[in-house]
Amino acid sequence: MVPPKTPRDASIKLPSGGEMVSLTLPPVPDGENAYLWWALWLRRVFESQPTPGFHARLCVLWTLSGFGVVASILYLLTLFLESRTRETSFWFWRSIYRPSGRYLVGNQRTLFALFSLISCGIFIGYFLSFDRIYLQGENLSDAFVWRSIIWLPIGTHLWVSSWANLQATIIASQTAVGRQLLGPTLATTLYLAGIILGTLSITGLAIACSIYWTRTWRAQERLEYALLDWAFLRADDLPEVARQTVEPLLEVLNSWLGQFTMRVMPNFFRDPSVRSRLTIVHALHRQIKYATSSSSRARTRRRSYVRPVRRFHIIGAIASSQKNLNARRRQSLSVDVGLGAEVREAAAGQQRRTITDASSLSNPHEHIPASEMRVDLSSGALRRIALDSSPINSAARQKAMRLLELRKVERDVLALLVVIVLMASMCLGIALWIAAAPTSVYSNWTTIEVAYFVVPWMYLCSVDAALTFLLFNSLRHLAPVRRNAQSVVEANVPLPAAQAMAQVPILYRSQEHTNGASPHCTEEADGDGGRSSSESESSEEEVQTPTSDDVVICLEPSAKV
Repeated sequence: MVPPKTPRDASIKLPSGGEMVSLTLPPVPDGENAYLWWALWLRRVFESQPTPGFHARLCVLWTLSGFGVVASILYLLTLFLESRTRETSFWFWRSIYRPSGRYLVGNQRTLFALFSLISCGIFIGYFLSFDRIYLQGENLSDAFVWRSIIWLPIGTHLWVSSWANLQATIIASQTAVGRQLLGPTLATTLYLAGIILGTLSITGLAIACSIYWTRTWRAQERLEYALLDWAFLRADDLPEVARQTVEPLLEVLNSWLGQFTMRVMPNFFRDPSVRSRLTIVHALHRQIKYATSSSSRARTRRRSYVRPVRRFHIIGAIASSQKNLNARRRQSLSVDVGLGAEVREAAAGQQRRTITDASSLSNPHEHIPASEMRVDLSSGALRRIALDSSPINSAARQKAMRLLELRKVERDVLALLVVIVLMASMCLGIALWIAAAPTSVYSNWTTIEVAYFVVPWMYLCSVDAALTFLLFNSLRHLAPVRRNAQSVVEANVPLPAAQAMAQVPILYRSQEHTNGASPHCTEEADGDGGRSSSESESSEEEVQTPTSDDVVICLEPSAKV
C-alpha cells in the first residue's frame, strides 16, 4: 500500500467553555487508512521539521549569546579595574542613607553586566536544546525545560535594571521633584518583593511547564504507537469505527495538553516594568527642568553683581560627634584664614585681575531675565558653553555638562523604554496567538520559530549593543581620577592661592544648593550612605572631578587661624 500523504490541516480548537486547548481528529480521505493517516497527522503536530536555514540562524544566535557572555565578563572586569583605579568599592547592592531613611540600591552597571552574563549563558542552553530536539531528534520529552527557564533571567534582569534606574532617579531628584515619591521602607519592600515573587513565580511556572509537557509528550507517544499498531492490525476499519476507538486516548492527551497550554501562556505575560520606566522619564524631566531653572537663576544673580574679593571665603561643615546622625545640620562658616599678608595680597591681586579681565569681555552688571536664560539653555547653547575652556567660565561649563548628561540619560531611558514596550507587546501578542489560534502557530515551522525566537532575537541584539557601547565607553574613560582632579584644581586656581590652599584639606560638595540657599559641605557621598564630614576628609576615593564652584575648603579643628 502506498503511504498516505501527510495531512496539512491539524485540527486544534478551543472547547465551547474555553477552558483548555484540545485536539480533534481531522477527516480521513476516501480509501485511506484512518489509523495511519491520524498517526502521521499527530507526528506532524508534535514533531515539526525545521526549514533548511534554521541551522544557520541558530548559529548566529549562538554567536550573539557567546558575544554577550564574553562582553559581560569583560565589562565586569573593566568595572572592577575602574573601581581599583578610582580607589572605590566594587559592589552590586548597597544600603545608602538619606534624610528620609535607608534605601537598598543596586549598582545598575554591575547588575546589568551580571544578569546579561546569566541570560546569555542560559540562552546558549536554550539554543542547544532546539538543536538536539529538532535537528538531532533527541530529548523530545524535555523540550520545555529550557523554553520555560529562559524567562527567569530575562524577567529578573528587566525588573532589576528598571528598578535600579528608578531608585537612583528618585533619590537623585527628590529636590527637583519637591516631594518624596517612595519611602525607604516601601521602596525596599517593593524591590525585594518583585525579585523574590518574580523568581518564585517564573521558577514555578517553568517546573510546571516542564512536568506537564513531559506528560503530554508521553500521552502523545502512547497514542501514536497505538495508531501505528492499529494501522496494521485493524486496517479494514471504517473511519467512524476508528474514530470511536481513538477518541478515548485522544481525550487523555487533550487533558494534559490543555493543562500544559494554560501554564505556558503566563510566561509570555511578563510585564518588564514599563511603569517604572515611565516614572524614570517623568522624574528626569522634572530634574532637568529644575536644574535648568536653577542654573538660570544662578547665572542671573552672578551677572547682577560682582562678588567682593577682600579675603578668602572658606565654607566649613562642623558636625558634633555627640549629636545623632539624623539631627546633624549642615553649617556654613566664613572665616578669615591668617595665611600671611603676602599670600593674601597676592591672591587678592590675582583675583582682581581675573575679574577685571572678565569685566572687559562682558558686562557683569547686566541683568538678564530668567525666562530669557531658559530659552537660551537649549542643547546647542549648552554644548557651546561646555566647549568654552576659559578659566572664568569653569562653573558655567560644569553646569552645562551636567545638564547635557541629564538630557542624554533621559534620551537613553526613552530608547530603553521603547525597547521594553516592544518586547512586552511581543510577549503579549505571542501569548494571545498561542491561546486563540494554536493551529496557526504549530501548523508549520515558520510560525513556531517566530513564536519562540522573536523575543530572544530582540533581547540578544539589544543587550549586545548595550554591552558594546558600555564596554568601549568604560575603556575610553579608564583613567586615574586623582590626576585629573589635581590638574583641574591647578588650572582653575591662581598660583599664589593654590600654594596657600595646598595646606588646607579640600572636600567637594554637591550642587543641591543651586536653588539660592547658602552653599554647604555635603555629608553624603555617592553610594556611601551618610558619611560624616570627618570621614570624608580621611577618605578621598569617592572624590569626583572638581570644578571652581565645587571646591569647598573645610577648616580642620587643629588648623591655625
